[in-house]
Amino acid sequence: MRVREYVGYRRFDTPAELKALADGYRSRCPLLNYFLPTIKLMGKTWVGAKVRKVYDRSPCQRLLASPDLGDQAKAELVRRFTGQLMR
Repeated sequence: MRVREYVGYRRFDTPAELKALADGYRSRCPLLNYFLPTIKLMGKTWVGAKVRKVYDRSPCQRLLASPDLGDQAKAELVRRFTGQLMR
């Protein structure tokens, strides 16, 4: 996970270290969950001599498109997403 790149790869044993790891997750997860698409290549098309690549959507966009998620949960995701945009 990218949080380990952010906070380091060593062991977190003490409560203070655990708090640092939790703070790392808290600050990085909105970025990863709402804005960054996954790097899964969905398709390629040739435009002349160039290749146009299409990547997958962000995790939030995939959840909002899912029919398995309830309306209340989707409304909460949209509320959190718009709150992140305003910061």
